[in-house]
Amino acid sequence: MFVDVGSRDEGPGQRGCAHLLEHLAFRGAGSLDRQAIADRMDRLGADVNAFTTRDLTCYHAHVLDRDLESAWELLWAMTMAPWLTDADLDRERGVVAEELREAEDDVEDRADQAFTEALWGRHPLGRDVLGSRDSLKRMRGATVRGFHARHYGSNRLTVVLAGSGVGRILDRVRERLAGAPTAADLIRTPPVAESAVRRRLVPGQEVFLSLGIPAPLMGDADENAWRLLGIILGGQNSSRLWQRIREEMGLAYQVGAQYNAYADYADFSASAGVAAERVQETLSAMTEEWVGLVDRPVTELELERAKRQASTGLVFGRETVEGILHYLARWATVGVSPPDPRELIAGLNETSLAAVQRAAAQAVARFESEAAVGIAGPQRALRGDPRAAFARRPANPVAAPGKEGESGAQ
Repeated sequence: MFVDVGSRDEGPGQRGCAHLLEHLAFRGAGSLDRQAIADRMDRLGADVNAFTTRDLTCYHAHVLDRDLESAWELLWAMTMAPWLTDADLDRERGVVAEELREAEDDVEDRADQAFTEALWGRHPLGRDVLGSRDSLKRMRGATVRGFHARHYGSNRLTVVLAGSGVGRILDRVRERLAGAPTAADLIRTPPVAESAVRRRLVPGQEVFLSLGIPAPLMGDADENAWRLLGIILGGQNSSRLWQRIREEMGLAYQVGAQYNAYADYADFSASAGVAAERVQETLSAMTEEWVGLVDRPVTELELERAKRQASTGLVFGRETVEGILHYLARWATVGVSPPDPRELIAGLNETSLAAVQRAAAQAVARFESEAAVGIAGPQRALRGDPRAAFARRPANPVAAPGKEGESGAQ
């Protein structure tokens, strides 16, 4: 059950409301109180859970096909008829506060949040999905109930089913959707990328770095080229970042790169977890490998390996019901009929070396003028400006050097 509402849709006084509402659905819904919901979940012997992102809220269940009807009724009640009482809100604040504290101690989570804020600035996409301690304290039951009434309706709901027996409940699903109230139409403003640095203090020894740029949107003609470029830069064991930073220099246990595309925003980023005293060294190496996508152009062998990994991932993803569900949801939640995976694999395999090299040139140009940085770790690692490492380095002494300290980051 995917609802078209996330943290980006929260108005004044509603920060963290989408996530808090998802929690409250487990405390009472339809004819079931908190204990009855827990009993139903345990009798199903299933994985019943929920999550909230910047774009959507999902309520999901993984059950045996004999329990399909019961699981459907439970999810429908939790999604469309949660109680949302003031008493439950007061109790659930403590649970969400603990989740927030846990996130504040997670160096990777904080770096990711810092990077998101650095890239999207004051746009609602830059907000923490969990909200803040202050917003959690100020949240009122009337606010949550109003949020549900405004955003939860049949026109904002996508039901995705995958696995054995799902045809049995299709008529029931259609009837429920047809008879459910509608909600306000979804109105969103696309973000405009910024170039900034955001820091988060996280006690401990490790530092996590995330740096990246805005990228082509989901469905763009160059989407495949950017996806393959992410694998080449840092998405597999033979990738440039993995080989340089982990295998050759021994700087990081975790290092990688990826391309994330959505309906109205996308990013291309690299990240690494390192010791505090090796931050600048790591940033310099990451920069050299990023700009090296032009200085040392992508090869046919690199492209072939990336295509193989991307295609294999699509095939493997269809071998579990969870994989099928999320594949269908990626397209259905943006109003697109899910394509046959064979079409996607064919598109990947048809992507030319020239297209990937063009994407690489764009990625380097944007990096030098639009890069955003998120960094989290102990205080000693947050001093100074990490953008000092972004000056472009020539591939050899003959190449023309870039301008000293050239960077559009602010």
